[in-house]
Amino acid sequence: MSIWRSNYSVQAETEAKDDDEETTKDEETAQEIIEKEKQGSISREFPSEWINSTLGEIEDATKKGDRKAQKAKKLLKDKRFDKKDNRK
Repeated sequence: MSIWRSNYSVQAETEAKDDDEETTKDEETAQEIIEKEKQGSISREFPSEWINSTLGEIEDATKKGDRKAQKAKKLLKDKRFDKKDNRK
C-alpha cells in the first residue's frame, strides 16, 4: 500500500508542476515564449497581430475560428519548433 501512495504522490506533484507551467505560459506573451523556447525562424512566419498576445488570448481566438490565431497557436505549441528539437 505504501508503494502505491508514494507513486501516487509523485504523480500528483508532477501534475501540479505541469499545471503551474501551463498557467505561466498563459500569462506570457507570444514574443516571450518565442524568445525562450522556440527557434528564431518562426518569427518570420508568426502572425504579427498576435505577437504581443498571451497564449490564452490566442487559444480563445482559435476557438472562434480565427485562422491567423490558429497558425500562431500551432507555431507556439508544436514541438517541431522548439529550440531543443534536433529534427532536420
